[in-house]
Formats: sequence, structure tokens, C-alpha cells
Amino acid sequence: MESEPGGGLIEQRPLLLAIHIPKTAGTTLNSLFYANLRSADAEEGEERWWRSNVLTYTPEIYQFNDGFWNGISATDIAVARREIAGETAAAVIGHFSYGLHEAFARPSRYITLLRNPVKRMISLYSHFELDCFRIRSTLPSLAEFAADPRFANDQIRRLTGLDPRTTLPDEMLRAAKRNVRRHFLLAGVSERFDEVVTLLGKILGWKNLHYLPRLVGSRRGRARWSPDELASVRRANALDDELYEFASELFEELVKAQGAAFPREVAAFQQENQQFIEERAWHRIDLNSATLEQLEELPGIGSALAQRIVDHRNRTGPIQSVEELFAIRGIGRVRRWMLLNCVET
Repeated sequence: MESEPGGGLIEQRPLLLAIHIPKTAGTTLNSLFYANLRSADAEEGEERWWRSNVLTYTPEIYQFNDGFWNGISATDIAVARREIAGETAAAVIGHFSYGLHEAFARPSRYITLLRNPVKRMISLYSHFELDCFRIRSTLPSLAEFAADPRFANDQIRRLTGLDPRTTLPDEMLRAAKRNVRRHFLLAGVSERFDEVVTLLGKILGWKNLHYLPRLVGSRRGRARWSPDELASVRRANALDDELYEFASELFEELVKAQGAAFPREVAAFQQENQQFIEERAWHRIDLNSATLEQLEELPGIGSALAQRIVDHRNRTGPIQSVEELFAIRGIGRVRRWMLLNCVET
């Protein structure tokens, strides 16, 4: 039996459902799932990696490939029931929303990160300003973008599975607060990421907590927004703003419940992680353009495994994700964790 954040007990280890809300540090959090949840028997022999139109599987984690915009649909639940071994999986991660638990008979708990809605919207706008997803050649103003129904109040939409355009605001807020209290193992705050990581170590017994910040996108092109523009963004995302305040209060309660020693634990982790960053940041390379010699220099790889990576790359084409490397003999949990923090794909 395991301790629950609220002080209760979890009778059976739940299936973890990690909702990755775009631009909330979810990519960095996902790297910790892979570092901690893969089974020990995946260390040896050929890795059982596969990819379908909807999911990517690496023992024992399933990741939805898409869903950047969409919530959870009946089709997604049907696919999850068909393709996910819910009784043995450790986690399901991706850009889905609340409701995926309906696909599984096994108890499940959600984990997510929330972010200040104004900061998140500016980050998302900058992301599209670089045309990363090639949705359109030009963007509207920040205020118009923030009010677009596809983007506005997306955090509360993902934590409820409801559509803000067709659901009363009070109903949305009640549903979000109820879900966070009843069904979330942790709804963390991006701005307090190191506290989130330290808590996950305590709650789930995770040991591999060190990470390299994974900046998805670029800060180039950001501008200083006027107070009127920022106020407009906040008004357009008023539901997300209320949800963020609620989640921040709950998170603060959870932090205080850890006792007086917790700030020291966080400070110690930050010091260790800074050393981790300094020791490993220079190793980051492009996995698809790295030479055999560059791959050999990565810690724990060596000449034989570097050659297998090159052979795999030559045989299948550009590597789309680090998870794909599980198809290569000899890349187990430790090496995969190292590669995730040392390379760019």
C-alpha cells in the first residue's frame, strides 16, 4: 500500500494518466516518467517498442502521438481499450484530457501541470509565431489568438473534458475542482517545478529525478506586451485563471503538509540537479546528424552501440523520437534516460 498526497492510502498501484497540457513543462515531466517507470526486464534483449497511428509504446508506457488540440473522444477511448494493456501498463501520457480513465477497469489517477494562463498563452503564441505546426502563415494579434475557442481556457477544458463554449462557467469550475480533488494524484504548478519533482519522488518513490530543462520551441520573437493586451488575454482565459488559483492553493497545502524539512529537501535537489545540468548539458547533440565518433563519446554508449544507432538510422531513416531507440538491442532504461537528456531529435 502507498501513501496518498492527502494522507490516505492507495490499495493498488494505480495506472498513471499524465495529461500534458501544451506549454506547461510537460515535456520535461514526461522524461521523468520514462526514467522511472519502465520495467526492469526491458533492460535486456530486444526492446518491445511499437508505434501505431494513435499510440507509441515503450515498456511499460503508452504515449498518445497527437491530440495537441483535441480532448478525449469516444474513438480515443475505444482505441485505448483495444491497444493499451491497462492491467500491466505503468502510465499513459500525452495531450489528452480528463475522461481517459473510462477506458480501464483498473484504478487510475491523473497527474498534470498547470501554468499561469497569461504566461502560457504568450508561450503558445510564440510557438505558433514560429509556424511550428504550420496551421497558418500569419497569426492574429495576441488578444485575438488568446480568445480563439481552440486555445482559450484550454487548461480547464483538459481537466474536465467539457467544452467551455457549451458549458456554463460555474459548471466548468465545479467539475474541474471536483476532478482535481478526487481523481488527481497531483496537479502541480509549472512555476514550482522542482517542488513538483521532489513531491513525485516522495509520493511515487521515484529515484531518477534529475533532468535537463527541455525547451520545446524558441524564445525568439517574443515582444513586450502592453498592459491592455495582457489584461485582454487574462479576460479571455478567466476560467483557466480561476482554475490556476485553485490548483495553486491546493499545491501550497500539499507542500506545507510535507513538514518543515521539505524546503531543505527541495534546495538539496536543486543543488544536485544543477550539478547534473552542468555535467551533461554540453553532451547535447542532434541524433540524426551526429557522427559515429560523436555518438561514441556519449556516456554509456561506446563503439558497438554507437554503430547500432547509425545502422538503425541508415536502415529506417531519420529517428523521430528517442523512444524509437528501444528497437535497438542494448538500449535499456538507463541508456534511454541518458539519451533523452543528451540529444535533440
